[in-house]
Amino acid sequence: MPRRHRTIRGTSLIQLLGMCFALMGAAGAMPIGKSEVDGPAIAQGGVGSIAAGSGHACSLTDSGGVRCWGTNSSGQLGNGTTSDSNIAVAVLGITDVTVLSLGGRHTCAIEDGGAVWCWGDNSYGQLGNGTTNASTTPVAVPGISGAIAITTGDWHTCASVTDGTLLCWGGNFQGQLGNGTSNSSATPVPVIGVSGATVLTANNAHTCAISTGGIAKCWGGNSSGQLGNGTTTSSPIPVPVTGMINATSIQAGISHTCATTESGTVQCWGRNAYGQLGNGTTTNSSTPVEVAGISNAASLATGAIHSCVIVTGGTIKCWGGNAFGQLGNGTTIGSTTPTTVMGIAGASALAAGSFQSCVIVSGLETQCWGDNSHGQLGNGTSNNSTTPVPVAYIGQGGVLAAGTNHTCTIVVGGTVQCWGANEDGQLGNNSNSSSATPVQVSNISGAIALAAGYSHTCAIVGAGNVMCWGKNASGQLGNGTTIDSAIPLQVAGIVGGISLAAGPYHTCVVLGDGTASCWGSNGFGQLGNGSSSGSSSPVVVSGIGSANSVTAGGGHTCATMVNGTAQCWGWNASGQLGNGTFTNSNTPVPVAGINGATALSAGYAHTCALEASGTLQCWGDNGAGQFGNGSNAGSAIPVAIASIDDVNALAAGDFHTCAIQDGGAMQCWGYNVSGQLGSGSHLTSYSPVLVNGVNSATALAAGDAHTCATESSGMLKCWGKNDFGELGDGTSNIYPMPQIVVGSPFVANNVTVRVVQQAHSQASTSGIPNGSTGFDVTVLNAGSTDLLGLTAGATRVRGLVNLSWTCSVPFGSCSPESGAGLPAAQFDLAAGASATISLDGTIDSSFPHYVIDAYVTNPNSNPDPFPGDNVAHVNTPSSIDGLFYSDFD
Repeated sequence: MPRRHRTIRGTSLIQLLGMCFALMGAAGAMPIGKSEVDGPAIAQGGVGSIAAGSGHACSLTDSGGVRCWGTNSSGQLGNGTTSDSNIAVAVLGITDVTVLSLGGRHTCAIEDGGAVWCWGDNSYGQLGNGTTNASTTPVAVPGISGAIAITTGDWHTCASVTDGTLLCWGGNFQGQLGNGTSNSSATPVPVIGVSGATVLTANNAHTCAISTGGIAKCWGGNSSGQLGNGTTTSSPIPVPVTGMINATSIQAGISHTCATTESGTVQCWGRNAYGQLGNGTTTNSSTPVEVAGISNAASLATGAIHSCVIVTGGTIKCWGGNAFGQLGNGTTIGSTTPTTVMGIAGASALAAGSFQSCVIVSGLETQCWGDNSHGQLGNGTSNNSTTPVPVAYIGQGGVLAAGTNHTCTIVVGGTVQCWGANEDGQLGNNSNSSSATPVQVSNISGAIALAAGYSHTCAIVGAGNVMCWGKNASGQLGNGTTIDSAIPLQVAGIVGGISLAAGPYHTCVVLGDGTASCWGSNGFGQLGNGSSSGSSSPVVVSGIGSANSVTAGGGHTCATMVNGTAQCWGWNASGQLGNGTFTNSNTPVPVAGINGATALSAGYAHTCALEASGTLQCWGDNGAGQFGNGSNAGSAIPVAIASIDDVNALAAGDFHTCAIQDGGAMQCWGYNVSGQLGSGSHLTSYSPVLVNGVNSATALAAGDAHTCATESSGMLKCWGKNDFGELGDGTSNIYPMPQIVVGSPFVANNVTVRVVQQAHSQASTSGIPNGSTGFDVTVLNAGSTDLLGLTAGATRVRGLVNLSWTCSVPFGSCSPESGAGLPAAQFDLAAGASATISLDGTIDSSFPHYVIDAYVTNPNSNPDPFPGDNVAHVNTPSSIDGLFYSDFD
């Protein structure tokens, strides 16, 4: 029988990403007669790039990797399969990506250095590799180097390169390749009459570019006047947009186009049935008309029948169709003139899907509004929203895992910190000393998911590899041995992992192709491979081909499928497999009646499912009330839990369960002798009780008898059992109410302030001159407590050479005060004071964009009684926007 106290539950980042940024429309299947849906949109943001296609979405991570989710019928997710995914899956085989663009059913990316890769549908040669064969993984576009911009339409792709050439390939039935013909091409062909293009956009069957001098030209389909040349006649060669000679950015909708100008105005042309041109009418226009009341536009996005713009100061204005609330103004009434999106300030990046919009706020938080039929708002529901709602996304801190007596979290930048028991090396810091405060795991970077067992821990890193450390007597580290390790070791043969789970002595992972593998103890068949023999190397779970997440209990394992069903295998003495029996199974069996699951969490001998509706079902052992349905009667089939709804995240401990609800409130139920319910008492509860002091939870994890949650500010709190310091508060005292983990908010530790601007965002027509320029990294302590031992600097600067830097503080000195190359200055910062690190250098005009990765760390400061009011700010050349990061203390 499994040991009753050795279990792990948690919510991985990849599970959270299954609810985020789905930005999906419905791509048409044929070139002609396509319904009015969105075209590709891309936003450059503080934590990477977000791009929306017709039915799928992708995000560029801080490390340059790519993850995609949504429709995958043609392999457009790039993970080697054609299975749809409602969670983000890693694109295989590409790294250091700088730009993304999404078409109808294909995706393309530029790698650092200018190589172009594409994947997905290739019916018209839109992958550019000389064939018309679809590809489920990236293929290189031959003959292109030095690419600086890329755009994807529904059936074609275009890229500009450093020598000024503009190339297009793919479908050309309306002349959208711009080479004077209507012949499709599976290899790049030069566009006639456009050189030096710095900004590109494409949609269904038309393409536009801005070239030197801000001149806008368009070509291809023109049935609604979307080429802007005063006609409705399609053109196979670029034609100038009437009067557009000072454009700074341009976006193509399905049959309308908009551009920003140097003066800050916005002009639109083409179809206007829903007011998407923003000029107060619903009359189409084949020449540009000025959007009413916009004089300070900074960034632009177009959806199917709406348009949005960020204006100076970071507010957002939208106009056009609004049936789904995509204008974000609290109504579903369309508007022919711009209306203000409610509650947004400090917007730094913008993207629009078919009938929804998303924004990165202050370089950190992402919010979405509008259509949510596929969960594309990322808030854990399927309810449309007429106002912005927050989502979790790649790059955000707060991923948690709780073992029996230890806890771990991913911090921004992908490093991992752990605390608690460490007798077997489960903290991963190359020691066996327990710690009541967080310690850094050795040799881990780029982590995207965590799982913790009885005394081992594992992480998904990079392109889906798995690293494990700690106890290994049952082979649960998966490295082919049974030798414990106090430092992370790579699991043999695992690539493309997207979801991870650990039981007491076994570990499982779901891969991007929908298969699952497990390793470690197998006495109850919890590895799912048809045997009861343990394995120190991964074995494939039998019959699983479309999984998207996994969870592990005391001696059983369960997985959700792409179609919303669930399967479980292993120990079943309490009915925790949910198939109506109490018989163990060493291969997966379907859970009865589950057909809309978005996540699962397994306790010691019970399992719960979160459904798309925000409701819960539970099955298995219920002796401590861990179902939350007011009784202690167990069940071998799922039982609907009516006592809680609007749930968006779930975690099960050994004998208790917790959930986050929409809005961030948190409730727990079940066994409570150690105060693991967080209610302030030690009374067991058969029904949900509110966790005291957690009001904006974004992630949670439950161990044996302790629970942890991350709040939207990045503050991490834990409560319950604390014998080994697993609460991370520096003590070994049991607490029935949340305690702040020492050193949190972890969103601030190793904060990466990333400014990525493409050529058009640099306003290159007015020019960033060759010669000297620089960046200022300013750190402000707006709190009431001195911050000690700060470090600030940069880990990467692109587009700037011959670097030198200086540091200044209002009192004392930086150490060192100046130097050559990338800075790393240490200093103290008094309450209310600010420090500035100035980087100077020479512009390298061969670079298409200018990048700074700056950081602020604060490992040793006294806790600030007013967290969340401190900022790190990057001031950049006037043509590049600075980004804020808040709450670094």
